[in-house]
Amino acid sequence: MGIHTGHSFINVEIPVKERYVYLLYLLIIVVSLSPILFSDYAFSDDYTTLYNILVGHHDAVQWDMLSGRPAFALLRYLGQETVFNIDGFSRLRWISVIFTSLYCCFLRFFLQSRKIFATPLITFFMPLSLSLVPSVVVYSAWATCFPFPLSLLLSGLAYHTLTHEKLVLGLRLLFGILLLILAFAIYQPTAMTFMLFVFFDNCVKKGSLSFKKLILSLITLAVGMLACLLMAKALPMALYHHTLDRSAFTRDITGKLAWFWKEPLLNAVSNYNINPVLGWTFFSVLILLAGLVKLTSSKQGLLKILLALMLAVGSFAPNLVVAESWGAFRSLVALESIVCAVFVMGVFAVVSFLDQDLRRTVVTALFAILVIATQNNLYSYFIRPQQAEYQTLAFALASKVDKNYTGEVMFDITDTAWNAFAPLSRYDEYGNISLATPWAPQGMALSLQRAKGYHFTMRDNVIVTPSNACRDNCIVIKTSDFMRDGMTKE
Repeated sequence: MGIHTGHSFINVEIPVKERYVYLLYLLIIVVSLSPILFSDYAFSDDYTTLYNILVGHHDAVQWDMLSGRPAFALLRYLGQETVFNIDGFSRLRWISVIFTSLYCCFLRFFLQSRKIFATPLITFFMPLSLSLVPSVVVYSAWATCFPFPLSLLLSGLAYHTLTHEKLVLGLRLLFGILLLILAFAIYQPTAMTFMLFVFFDNCVKKGSLSFKKLILSLITLAVGMLACLLMAKALPMALYHHTLDRSAFTRDITGKLAWFWKEPLLNAVSNYNINPVLGWTFFSVLILLAGLVKLTSSKQGLLKILLALMLAVGSFAPNLVVAESWGAFRSLVALESIVCAVFVMGVFAVVSFLDQDLRRTVVTALFAILVIATQNNLYSYFIRPQQAEYQTLAFALASKVDKNYTGEVMFDITDTAWNAFAPLSRYDEYGNISLATPWAPQGMALSLQRAKGYHFTMRDNVIVTPSNACRDNCIVIKTSDFMRDGMTKE
């Protein structure tokens, strides 16, 4: 019993038993990400979206186009049409979770159809493990990023299409390139997850390397990256007559490589631990070595290890050639996914000496720990800090602004209280605070104004600076003071 489309390329047979596995995947991912699905909060750029919604602006479209993400601009615009207040962001997070579940299911389909692994246990757990890496978790926790998991899925579909033998070569190449360009048009780092599928099908799969597949992959990726460059450079220039500085190419090659070693690579090697520490990094390296040794058991093992290393570094190459150096988890997804795949293989290599029942118990227990850690990270580094910030600003307004006050309100965000509500802050994601950014306070304050019935006004730039002072009939709220005060009261 299966699903037939009548076309040899998309002729998909899904047994009834397999459908239950997919439903189980959906259940596990929903449970793992449940804290962000059933909590009301917004984070950082979400407040820009909220402000635009409340005042009827669509400025984010231009920013996304300037960033070289036209498909993301469209999806974000459509998504914000479903949001009317902070509660509405949970709907976008649900969409992200659904896309993540589809990505997980596709990973299983890919691994099974290509016979990548010999045992059902690793075939079951690998897709789940890769769907819960910190990078992918960020996409669901941060409503603004809700289309990113769709780009992951498209990158996998691009490789699957490209290497599907039942379609003529020309159509395979055409459809594969179009799917990958669409993935790039949503978000460049997620599109580079194309490399993960190259890794599975060429480095992990038994048998000799397929140089035909590698050449086709190289051509497809080169065209996709060229299209990405045009979307980041030519398209903004044609529409807005300028580009963003963040897309400028780097001239400091040695400095960029040193940064890669200290930040992105270290974060990837630390895999599921968002706070790299020496002990865990050392342990992780040992497990990764066990995973790499596993690759040597197949034909051309050493060549496959070399290719795996090239794919891992190459997956981060677009971030290495630009001037901006920012090791945020959301840009790390392709590198992190390949490293975590090797890590999971290493775990299975270590437990392979146990009998079958004990092995299943140990792996299930380890995955349960991962689920619990994911839930804790979401609550501790997204939900709790953001809800506390919103409550803090509500208290600040109630303390300093009368409901009938009609003058201006501005914000002083200097002397940032980074760890006011979270034990650590990782880039602008895990544990970060929204009130430290110049774009979030306005949306947060406008939301509170509508909800609480305030009558104050705000200028376009509400952040106090030497050139943007708060003068007559104006109240300044220094956010860090109230955040530290709120921290001491907890």
